[in-house]
Amino acid sequence: MRSSRFGGIVAALAVVEVAACGASPSPTPSLAPDADAGAVVTAKPPQQPFHFDHRIHAGKYQIPCQTCHVYADHSTIAGIPTASKCMGCHRFVDGNKPDVKALAKAFEERTPIVWNRVHRLPDHVFFNHERHVLHGVPCSRCHGAVETMAVVRQVSPLTMGWCVDCHRENQAPTDCWTCHK
Repeated sequence: MRSSRFGGIVAALAVVEVAACGASPSPTPSLAPDADAGAVVTAKPPQQPFHFDHRIHAGKYQIPCQTCHVYADHSTIAGIPTASKCMGCHRFVDGNKPDVKALAKAFEERTPIVWNRVHRLPDHVFFNHERHVLHGVPCSRCHGAVETMAVVRQVSPLTMGWCVDCHRENQAPTDCWTCHK
């Protein structure tokens, strides 16, 4: 039992060492028509319960990310706005649009809105939004130019090699325990 456990740890450390040296698995990229030059789309955007256009909210009206993603500067997660948060504005704005009507109905009926996750890291990775926000890392570094996206999608590979490269470029910690707890 001990030797197989030790062997697994050695194998895992070997993978970490190879990845830390810049070798990372290549996702199967596909270039989106409205992606930034050089941006790689690593995942299709998931279907959402309502159409939410970041081009309007973050683009046209320049609503800062943390207005809706309120936990990003003091939590491991960024958070998704509640229907109550959305209705704070949509009580007065665009009430005749079909998605806003559906949102208002869900709010009135106290039906939780279940948004589907766009960005997901493996369970063994510990990511902390707070650390990144407080160190001045712009949201777009990982999430891309969401203010130009009709539908938010993953544009950064979020692989270990990609993260380690960023940490090295910014003199951030690269020891294993920073991201693997």
